[in-house]
Amino acid sequence: MEISFFSQPRLPLDNALVPVSFDEWLGLSFDEASLPSYPQKNLKQILDLVRDERSNQVHIFEWLSIIEDQAQWGALPQDEQIASCLTVWKAILTNNLLAKITLFKVAQVADGRSAEIVSQITNSLEIAHKAKFINDSGLMAKVGWIVALQQQNYDDLAYVCYQHKQTVPSILKAFQLPRNNSYQGHVIEHICSMVHQGDINFVDDRWLADNAKSLTLTAHSTRFWECFIQRFNTVSYGEFCEDQVRQQCLPDLKNSLWSQLSVTCQDILALKFKLSQYFGLKAVSRALYSDEAAEVLEFTESEQRQIRSRSMFWDNYSTHIKRARALLPKPSYEYAVAHNGTVPPFVKMAPANITNVEVYIFEIGQIIAVEFLRGSLSELRIFKASNWNRKLLLESDSASHEEIRKLPQAEVHDHIIGWQYFCEKLLRERFKLVPNATVEQFKGLPPEVSSYSFISGLPKPAEEILLEREPKLSRWLEEFWSNELQSGKLAESLKGDQPGNKEIIEAMIAKQRGKTRLVQQKLSRAAEKSNPEAMWQLGKSLLLGRNNSPDLRKQGETWVAKAAGLGHVEAKETTDKFGIQPISNDLDRCLSLLSRVSEPDILKGVKLASCILKNTERLDQDKPKLITRLFKIMESSNQSEVRVQISNALENVAGNNLKWRLITALRAKGRKERIKAIQLMDELYWQGEREGIPGQVEKIVKEARRINHDDVVLAGLSALAKFGNTVAQRELNALPLKKR
Repeated sequence: MEISFFSQPRLPLDNALVPVSFDEWLGLSFDEASLPSYPQKNLKQILDLVRDERSNQVHIFEWLSIIEDQAQWGALPQDEQIASCLTVWKAILTNNLLAKITLFKVAQVADGRSAEIVSQITNSLEIAHKAKFINDSGLMAKVGWIVALQQQNYDDLAYVCYQHKQTVPSILKAFQLPRNNSYQGHVIEHICSMVHQGDINFVDDRWLADNAKSLTLTAHSTRFWECFIQRFNTVSYGEFCEDQVRQQCLPDLKNSLWSQLSVTCQDILALKFKLSQYFGLKAVSRALYSDEAAEVLEFTESEQRQIRSRSMFWDNYSTHIKRARALLPKPSYEYAVAHNGTVPPFVKMAPANITNVEVYIFEIGQIIAVEFLRGSLSELRIFKASNWNRKLLLESDSASHEEIRKLPQAEVHDHIIGWQYFCEKLLRERFKLVPNATVEQFKGLPPEVSSYSFISGLPKPAEEILLEREPKLSRWLEEFWSNELQSGKLAESLKGDQPGNKEIIEAMIAKQRGKTRLVQQKLSRAAEKSNPEAMWQLGKSLLLGRNNSPDLRKQGETWVAKAAGLGHVEAKETTDKFGIQPISNDLDRCLSLLSRVSEPDILKGVKLASCILKNTERLDQDKPKLITRLFKIMESSNQSEVRVQISNALENVAGNNLKWRLITALRAKGRKERIKAIQLMDELYWQGEREGIPGQVEKIVKEARRINHDDVVLAGLSALAKFGNTVAQRELNALPLKKR
């Protein structure tokens, strides 16, 4: 009889299936001699058979039944349980298949997972391990592994791997224990400590590299390399480990672990592998500021000088640069490729709409520096080296000039004459960044002003340079912050015509110029005008000022609370985080809403203003400020509904003089506003202030006729008729009834 076999299905390598040999499978076959007894043997009967050395008469199913039946074990007298456990373990560990099944279950329990096995068996494994009835060394090691796992002795587990020169997954596979577990990450942390801290020998090198390659989870790999890099920071890694470090950890790889590593490990790797990518970028810079490039790319002398000076400035920090990136316009990119034969992989072509600005991006220390090499601004922007900023600025394919300029930066710097002195000072004092250790003469500066001190920095520029710099810097700052405001990235409260916006921009400029006292003055003025962004900035500076007194810090907390009360997002997050109660002031809230751009927000502000103005208990000093703001909006707004609602809010509180101002603001606007102006003049007329009113109404009617605003004409004629104007009455009577 011909027998054919189907090919077996492929299973994942990591699974909980226990391999069974043919002989073991044959031992499970259901011939008459191997069938379990009926009724099934109980625990006491099995114990008796084992003690009589007749354990071969116990079927595997009966064994499985008693190691899972907690009730039978619970029925044993307490003083018999230890001896009974040892008896059972002796039989289990001499039965290959039964040992595999039982130890698999015990390992699951030791890992905190559920398994059908009695607690007496799992709890007595250590005693069985110490008893001398295990003759097989492999089984002894397997039991020792599980005992160490029960005790959470991960150092012993790592030592077993080291003894056998196996990885954790390969040990688990050899021991036929669960490979899906929660403790592998803990063992990984102890792997490196098995190897002596000196130079790594060939055998240990290969073993450590195998461990690194065996890890499939990013968290496990990160833990391993953190331990490895810090333990062997001063020695040679060995061929295999160095290869794995290059493949997994260095920052120029797409899926590198670099961003997951601690700053300490990054610094060690940067030093060991001389990681600065700046040298690859330096060749590109030399090509771009060459005379040939100026001719081919039609750079002006100023643009050529810009590229050279920016590049040479960063030459002084080259060894500290961990990662670099460049975004070049297409002409510049193609020229660099043609000139150098190739460019490093971190040099990218900018989007097609960018034709006149090269951008260099450096990760250096705890910051990411972004240099815009050409242009009227050609600024340096400094960002915190957060994971988000790293991904966007150094890894994302979508990074562009516009996206970069929309990001909130930690600092910005100019390139006005003398800029190197001030930029070096900023990097050294605020960001604790100093040039390369070998720098004595600062590159990019004339010899007479290039001497460098790691204590005091560069020599201060001459007085004539400072005098030349001052007006140029003022113009640069105004242009820069004007562009920032237009970019839409600043706070919502800085949009529109919010009182205090001018002072905030002036404060930003003062900050850039290092005038701390002026910054505080400008922010204070803006905050007094109920500007929430100013309140937040002022409060933050008072709270965080290193030398500020407790009273100043308390003032800062109050300003932050007020900003939160006005809905400022960052201020609200701060008050929530630190349990500060926001201070809600309806006048500040009203003024804030009235400063917004959207019509719904402005209408909310008008509604709140109406309530404030009607409140007779409000201080009189609050109302003029509000009335002035409402008139200003009415005169500048293009929204008819906004103007009408403001007139409704004002007419109930305004005296005759204010009503005339209101009429003047309304009469030159749309239909609804002109009708409202006529109604207000009608009220004034019957209150006795009649002089000039009929003439004003006639002017509105005349203009309305010209632009075919029939509803305005009708309202005007009706008012004039009431004033006793017979001509208006006749015209009104002549109108069709439907139109009256």
